[in-house]
Amino acid sequence: MTSESPVSKSTADILVVDDDPFMLKLLQRILSVQGYSRITTCLSGRAALDFIDGGPRHPALIFLDLNMPEMDGIEFVRHLVQRHFSGNLILISGEDLRMLSTAQRLVEAHQIAIVGHLQKPLTPESIATMLASWEPSLEQVPLIKKQYTAAELQQAIEQGQLVNYYQPKVALNNGRVAGLEVLVRWHHPADGVVMPDTFIVLAEDNQLIDTLAHKVLDQALKQHVQWAQQGINLPLAVNISMENLASLDFADSFSAQVITAGLLPKDVTLEITESRAMKDPAVTLDTLTRLRLKRFILSIDDFGTGHSSLAQLRDIPFDEFKIDKSFVNGAWADKRIKVMFDTSLNLAQQLNMQVVAEGVESQRDWDFVRQTPCDYAQGYFIAKPMRAENLPEWIAEWNERVRRELFPETATNASKAPDKTKGTVLVVEDHEFQRRIQSKILREEGYTIVSAANAVEAMKVLRNLRPLLILLDIDLPDLDGLQLTRRLRSTTIFRTTPVVIVSGVNDKATIEKSRSAGATMFLAKPFDRKALIDKVQAALAVVNKS
Repeated sequence: MTSESPVSKSTADILVVDDDPFMLKLLQRILSVQGYSRITTCLSGRAALDFIDGGPRHPALIFLDLNMPEMDGIEFVRHLVQRHFSGNLILISGEDLRMLSTAQRLVEAHQIAIVGHLQKPLTPESIATMLASWEPSLEQVPLIKKQYTAAELQQAIEQGQLVNYYQPKVALNNGRVAGLEVLVRWHHPADGVVMPDTFIVLAEDNQLIDTLAHKVLDQALKQHVQWAQQGINLPLAVNISMENLASLDFADSFSAQVITAGLLPKDVTLEITESRAMKDPAVTLDTLTRLRLKRFILSIDDFGTGHSSLAQLRDIPFDEFKIDKSFVNGAWADKRIKVMFDTSLNLAQQLNMQVVAEGVESQRDWDFVRQTPCDYAQGYFIAKPMRAENLPEWIAEWNERVRRELFPETATNASKAPDKTKGTVLVVEDHEFQRRIQSKILREEGYTIVSAANAVEAMKVLRNLRPLLILLDIDLPDLDGLQLTRRLRSTTIFRTTPVVIVSGVNDKATIEKSRSAGATMFLAKPFDRKALIDKVQAALAVVNKS
């Protein structure tokens, strides 16, 4: 069970519950025009419950009025909980938006899937917009949550039943695919796809969370190597539990795992969700600080929920700020949500953090965040979490969608797929500022960039990477650039790979040593943008001629 199964309009059972006969007729007509044919109407909550109890299955969707004389909508929801309702709700009411928002939070607290809420008077347009975001799936229509044991979860980890799904995030300025969040699912042999909210807490409570985190990372890193061979090089984002951070060994083991796989920590974002409080603040801050020193990107996820707070922003060196979906979805229509969104965005910008809007689930959500200074967006409007094998096809479809629908004014640039770059350049430079500048210039010229801070890192990267060209600083802390070049030239794989040696010493002896070691070209520091580009092009031309 690896894909989500939408319910078609012709087979979707819809129940409308409202004490106003005119409203029932209106909704029935609007839904019929939208193509829905299996519609049942009830004038009271009691009649609706009798219908549910007498039917072979639950309705896929219920339109529920909050204000009804005998049994109001809130009480009706309680009865749905008792019946383990497995469909979706849309709340409707003449109450103000604050009341509707509160009622929606209550439904979510009961763990019933809710599409959203609509304020009366209803219009065909508002209903159509709401229905456009409704697509029942395995994720949205859970049955009664089954309780699993730690032994079952341990067995699942050992037997490879945990499978990574990937959800893209995209840049709001041009639609470019900017990264992938790794989301784990349990493919249970009997129960199908089990969502992480069922087993993450189980892992945290039974000392399995470190094993789980390393397993997820290992699977993601191997997949990244496979994608790189197809020309797809996208940064990864992995979710980390507060329990992971309670171990002083975590920073070293996670870093070693990434480097061994041929990536650098800067290519991996660690998303920290504070679903529970820190056990030992000193140990947690120790681990987070060391992860940041190792150049992992730290992201505060779901800010404003759980235990995340201003104190964490003050104490922890986060690079990225993910605005929780409850402050994004519907912000265009709800003033309260918009205030929360604007406040979060302003706070993140004041702290010079990159900002990701989660929960972008409709065209209106997309249009709203596009009009703000937010950097990235993520949500079902862009893509649902997908299996790894589906990513290349989705990228092609997304780029076409960007070109035709979302960014027609920048079609030429936005439609560039990640695998259409000129090729990958490995930049080896121990000076961080120099490394960033060189990478920026070449990236803007259309190259994909992988960087390393020393020769050891470079050699680990080259285990899995076959770059188009290597830009190599001569003065490195462990093994210098000339020694590394000689090692590369002694191998069959890198015997002809263009190597541009970069040095602050521009004398005849140094240039001759570089050539003797096997360098294709020599570039003296300091240099400007044109000099770098010309030297890279010249090195590539030399190899192409031979």
